[in-house]
Amino acid sequence: MRKGTPPLYPLWRPPVLHLVGHFLRNGVARAAPVAEASGFAGEEVLDVPGRPRVIHTPGHTAGNAALSLADRDVLIVGDTLATLSLSHGEAGP
Repeated sequence: MRKGTPPLYPLWRPPVLHLVGHFLRNGVARAAPVAEASGFAGEEVLDVPGRPRVIHTPGHTAGNAALSLADRDVLIVGDTLATLSLSHGEAGP
């Protein structure tokens, strides 16, 4: 943490407060547990609506993955691409 940075920085910043409010309003605390989980491999095409192709993107974690919907020009990256570090409060990838 940078010298002179408040202890809960950046949790008090408006964009983060907005996101936390959104989570709370939409039931983040009421999430149902996952009944069953299964894995998938890189380059696999999933048998779900849209038939996304899995792209292995290690970095944040060893099992990080992105989903490509090429017919729609869509790439779902989750937290593979981050522009704000909640632990340091610094912007950038």
